[in-house]
Amino acid sequence: VYEGYVDDPRNTDHAWMETTVRLFLIEDDLARQLSLQGGSDAVSAQWLDLDRTLLAEDASLLYADHKKFLAMALDIARARLGIAPQ
Repeated sequence: VYEGYVDDPRNTDHAWMETTVRLFLIEDDLARQLSLQGGSDAVSAQWLDLDRTLLAEDASLLYADHKKFLAMALDIARARLGIAPQ
């Protein structure tokens, strides 16, 4: 979905955040079997429903550019699954 610079409040003139965003389309049964855990930069990890509430302008559940990345992934997923944009 994306690889490179990310707008992040921790960025400075001499150091900045870069990220890699991947999209995996999986069935619900497999998703329930996966154990999610936070990494070095997150306390926890969890599945969230990708809906209008999550992508709303005032959504506070997402950090930095995460909303932009989810919107990009959603466009790709819709195209792969043959779902018309809303």
